[in-house]
Amino acid sequence: MPVVPYHHALGALGPIAAAFVVSAIERGGAGPLDLLHRMGLWRGRLIWVLIALLGPYVLLVLGIVAAAAFEGNIPALASLQTERKR
Repeated sequence: MPVVPYHHALGALGPIAAAFVVSAIERGGAGPLDLLHRMGLWRGRLIWVLIALLGPYVLLVLGIVAAAAFEGNIPALASLQTERKR
């Protein structure tokens, strides 16, 4: 079966699509608009938003540093997207 790039991103759309469908069923046409409005409200502290946005990149850098420390070489970032043959 061929691997479609970024196919996992399509699965991430399922819960948000379900939220819009359920809100439209429950509240009619105003439901999705109210959902969009509530999604745009600012409730979090800036530090947690920064942690959520920058956390994966920090973990990537930590992984590269660990690989360099234990293996003695820095892995090529291009190798992260290739699939190894078994």
